[in-house]
Amino acid sequence: MAKRAPGDATPPMTVFRAFGNEPFWNVNVEGDTLTFTTPDDPVGVAMQGGRRAVDGGIELHGTHAGKAFTLSVAPGECSDGMSDEVYAMTARFHFGDMDYTGCGEAAK
Repeated sequence: MAKRAPGDATPPMTVFRAFGNEPFWNVNVEGDTLTFTTPDDPVGVAMQGGRRAVDGGIELHGTHAGKAFTLSVAPGECSDGMSDEVYAMTARFHFGDMDYTGCGEAAK
């Protein structure tokens, strides 16, 4: 992992998750590997992606089984709409012809 710039206190964002509901979805990220799960597919689909910093957040992108995907996670207050919990990141996941929106958090 590269060194951070002086004064950079942001988390390295190497292990985190993005999630949402209506429909329920979850993406666990470890390095450049994403695992996308839904209630219908709890085992999920593992994908390898390229990573780049964008607008204070991170984006992972690539293709899997001929479908393009992009996961974008950025700072911003987010509520999952079902609980009273507030998260510090917003998330968007595009996979094939599906678009998902939700929240993100560093791995616990």
